[in-house]
Amino acid sequence: MRKSFEALPTLVLVSAMLALTGCGSGGTRTPAPAATPAPTPAPTTTTLDVLPCLNQTVPLARVPAGTRVIDLVIPDTITIWPDRDIGFPNGRLLSDPVIDITLGIVLLDINRAGQNAASFAAIPLDPPGATKDPIATFPFAALPNGNPPLDAGTGTGFVFDTSPMSAYVQVDRMGMPAVATALILGPRKTAYSDGNVQLDTANTYAFDLIEGTRRFSEPLQDDLTARGLTSCAVRRVS
Repeated sequence: MRKSFEALPTLVLVSAMLALTGCGSGGTRTPAPAATPAPTPAPTTTTLDVLPCLNQTVPLARVPAGTRVIDLVIPDTITIWPDRDIGFPNGRLLSDPVIDITLGIVLLDINRAGQNAASFAAIPLDPPGATKDPIATFPFAALPNGNPPLDAGTGTGFVFDTSPMSAYVQVDRMGMPAVATALILGPRKTAYSDGNVQLDTANTYAFDLIEGTRRFSEPLQDDLTARGLTSCAVRRVS
């Protein structure tokens, strides 16, 4: 009997001994310890960086070479370069789609082939205009709508208010359209509209502009992609 036991392969003996040590009273095997689960990876979050939008150069002959979007917004004024063709953002014509152009340069990569500052104005769904064409003489505004118009639009009979400036409240700067109305967040709109060039150049509202542009741009990213347009904003892992 001893001879046959010694003849068993070593692996068989080891297996038998392990099986015996795993048995308690009544022959119950002790279960092997459960494997330690892999740690849950930390969630990845992203932030939309809109600084590339504000720092991109504006490829329009109406503005000096190298002009950036941020240069058109800070300070928030109407700027005119007399040696350039007039037209927004170099001043503005009554027929200029100023809102479309403003949003185009803060949402789109305007230096990318196939799109530019006028890309939004060229979308077929964009209405051509809400009024008639402007007239060529004072007061330049279009004739009233309606049939017949309520006013012949002869430019006469105007009553100009002679109240001092202190009687007025500034409600919107309108230097760069859509900045105060769309990009500056609600709690800061009044302060921004009450602001001036000195506060602009001191970068008082720089953070407001950046954060407002980011929040305005965030929900529009998928819409731009669906339209085949490329955003100027960059999504970065944070």
